[in-house]
Amino acid sequence: MGIILPRTKRREWLLTLGYRFFHILRFISPRLRLGVALDFSWLLDRYVHDLSFEHYDASSHPWRRESANFILDRITPSDSILDLGCGDGALSALLGKKAGRVLGVDGMPERIAFARSNYSSPAIQFEISELTEFVLKTEERFGAILLSNVIEHLDNPCEILRRCRRNAAALYVEVPDFECSLTNLYRVDLRRSIIYTDNDHVREFDRSEVRALLQESGWAVASEDHRHGVLRFWATAQPDN
Repeated sequence: MGIILPRTKRREWLLTLGYRFFHILRFISPRLRLGVALDFSWLLDRYVHDLSFEHYDASSHPWRRESANFILDRITPSDSILDLGCGDGALSALLGKKAGRVLGVDGMPERIAFARSNYSSPAIQFEISELTEFVLKTEERFGAILLSNVIEHLDNPCEILRRCRRNAAALYVEVPDFECSLTNLYRVDLRRSIIYTDNDHVREFDRSEVRALLQESGWAVASEDHRHGVLRFWATAQPDN
């Protein structure tokens, strides 16, 4: 049914003032006004996202909870999970409630220190290592490998995706959805400099691009979900031809 709203809405003074501010700028060209508004909207979206991590704890954050639920539906208590690029370990901790073992790996020592202090348990361990280096050296097999908000930071994501096939039969990939809003279409069309989700991204993906990347790397998409600005893919390793 969706969300049902009254036809007459309450007046929101902050929105009214903001709209009138941009209306004052009518002396400049529509293209320039649109560009300024796009930059403001990016800044506000980014601030809201960052602020959400101060409001929600790791286990209740809607974004992390949705990702965890998607993965938990596809793993078993006997599975060993490798969380590559585990960050602060929050997702690893949520999956550790079901998986038999979770190994979180990240290249930033301060993140692993936080994860070890807050989430380590007999079923959850953390290791400091650069991701590609770890995948190259490990001989361990896992039930699934997770790359949650990782491949958009890599210059050659296909390389690490291919390497992962040696170590797991299943793969989870999560990235921001570049098609989640028309504002991104406007940014590209106007050739704005801010066309990224995060400042340290070297790539942005739409749905078809992730599917193509997985296929090129030897993975077949088994299921996918794209809601609330996030793309989630569960894939299975394909045999070499």
